Amino acid sequence: IVTGPTTCAGCHTEEAQSKFKQVNPVPRLMRGQPDATVLLPVNNAKRPVGAPEAGMKPVVFNHKAHEASVDSCRTCHHVRIESCTVCHTVDGNKDGNFVKLADAMHAKTSDSSCVGCHQQTVMQKKECAGCHGAVPVMPADSCATCHKDVKGITSAQIADGSAFDLTKEQLADIAAKDLAAQPAPAKPFPAVEVPETVTIGALSNDFEPSVFPHRKIYEALVKGAADSGLASAFHTSPTAMCAACHHNSPIADLKTPPKCASCHGIEADKMATSVNKPSLKAAYHQQCMACHDRMKIEKPAATDCAGCHTPRVK
Repeated sequence: IVTGPTTCAGCHTEEAQSKFKQVNPVPRLMRGQPDATVLLPVNNAKRPVGAPEAGMKPVVFNHKAHEASVDSCRTCHHVRIESCTVCHTVDGNKDGNFVKLADAMHAKTSDSSCVGCHQQTVMQKKECAGCHGAVPVMPADSCATCHKDVKGITSAQIADGSAFDLTKEQLADIAAKDLAAQPAPAKPFPAVEVPETVTIGALSNDFEPSVFPHRKIYEALVKGAADSGLASAFHTSPTAMCAACHHNSPIADLKTPPKCASCHGIEADKMATSVNKPSLKAAYHQQCMACHDRMKIEKPAATDCAGCHTPRVK
């Protein structure tokens, strides 16, 4: 009779673990899950009397792609492997700890929500954190990146509840066809059309104007996001890479954005409606230094004024 180790050290030593067969790549764990499916909005036709109506469009969910990005099924299915709507309702109930469905999917601080997981992912990657840790960027069409019309399911089917009668296999087939028909990801704005340098001199007094290596920084951001599936899915505009620095300009107009001084004055804006708008000097330093800090850029140091500004000889 062959038995396993009888002590913890029988497995948990370097010598013992060196004898284990390494499985690489790790095969996909199959338990009947689809490669892709369609997440349907709450069934308005069958919702409880008095419950609020849900109006979001369906979401085509690439289940297989997400499996490769998480540690286990429990990353998303944090209680049991069932649909989120089993516990989380539109208005919240006891079974879901009164966490509403919208929050279960979109809460930025949750490990299990779509938005929360995406936010944590980009903040853990220094190439992404420089932008995503700055002023939040929420383009007007950002919801439509996930929530959209799905060919094969009509709005009438969702409204009358018949879409919920589709089988798991039918939803998987619809989702697979939708993913196959999706357009190619948006290509970043050509670097050659980005100004090579930008001279910042509006505040020059003790120092010479700062020459900002604009194109070099843009190219570094593009390179850092090149292999990111999240970036491919959510950078839907060629100028998406510009949006964090030029944070309050319409994303469609970022080919020719306004100067920072268009919004930030020499003095901090003291108007009650603009209490969070820093002065021009603070805006420049906050934007540059905070980005360098999140991206782990050590040179120039935040305390090295001459690293960006040549001291002016008087």
